[in-house]
Amino acid sequence: MVNRDLTLDDLEPEFRRIGTSGYDALRLLVTGNHPPQVGPPRPPESVNVQIDVPLTLRVLRSLPDNAGAAAFVAALAKALGIRPPRTPDHYGGDAGA
Repeated sequence: MVNRDLTLDDLEPEFRRIGTSGYDALRLLVTGNHPPQVGPPRPPESVNVQIDVPLTLRVLRSLPDNAGAAAFVAALAKALGIRPPRTPDHYGGDAGA
């Protein structure tokens, strides 16, 4: 692959191919380690995310069609060598109820 100046626009067709959007996939990545909200809604918080576009594109292209946002997040976490975000069952939600 020629390493031209890749942009976020280069990622969106691949996000659509795996059955999600860049917004939804990155939202899952960012919010995945937050426990469920308890009590009244809090005001939205700003989050800055720096994206390695070439790495993200490689991860996206490694996934099968319709893999979904969760598969992307798990594959990206593995590629980055980080712990994948927790799922709701880690908080004792409805699991085992």
